[in-house]
Amino acid sequence: MPPPPEPLAVVFALRMEARPFRHALGRRRGAGSPVEPAWGSCGATDVVWAVTGIGEQRARDGAEALIARTAPYALLITGFCGGLAHGMANGDLVCATGCLGMGRNGAMRPARPLLEAALGALHGGAHTVHDGLLLTVDRPLQTPCAKAEKRREWPGAIAVDMETYGAAEAAEAAGVPWLAIRCVTDGPDDRLPPGLDRITADGHPDAAAIAVAAALRPRSLLRLAATARAASMAALTLGDAVRLVVAATAGLRRPLRRSGCE
Repeated sequence: MPPPPEPLAVVFALRMEARPFRHALGRRRGAGSPVEPAWGSCGATDVVWAVTGIGEQRARDGAEALIARTAPYALLITGFCGGLAHGMANGDLVCATGCLGMGRNGAMRPARPLLEAALGALHGGAHTVHDGLLLTVDRPLQTPCAKAEKRREWPGAIAVDMETYGAAEAAEAAGVPWLAIRCVTDGPDDRLPPGLDRITADGHPDAAAIAVAAALRPRSLLRLAATARAASMAALTLGDAVRLVVAATAGLRRPLRRSGCE
């Protein structure tokens, strides 16, 4: 059975990010990959979703494949991020007013109706919400110093991720309105454990490399455990946020189709 016509499409980088939302869907089908997306219903909205793997190019390729396969009326780009702005903490939500890319000029902007609906829904929820520019980087920022340096280089950016710019480019090239919602796993003063910058060929964290790094630096085990707890909490918050945004944007399919990506 094929996916439903003109659904809302959602892309995640990691299976962990997608799990709470996946469980919240109604009857589900599909594998959850860009070429074989999963689909179901969230309230009255038909939703297709896929896990692309980490990195801008994987996100671009995955979003292109998902859009080509399902012809969605909009694309929601979501997952974890690192906070750059002072005061950001694990579990805070980021609603991107635009996305910056390394080596690119200017910011890509999400569809205004999607952004306004999402901000209204999220600010009415239980979680702290930040709206501002999201910067897509090519590797995790593992130390407070690295985050401070990016904050100086990109003074408008409030958070970093590794996928949004690529997925947004794919959406804009296809004429599909997009929106990015992220959840903070690590704030500007948090240090990530060693090994998290190692990625497998299919775009997921290299568990073996992380284990070796922890064995070589036993003191990092506590940091690794804290990071795992933070990611689990962020995934739950992200699932709640995506459900709110899906519900808030459910009535926008026809207006978005009429107005394009403005």
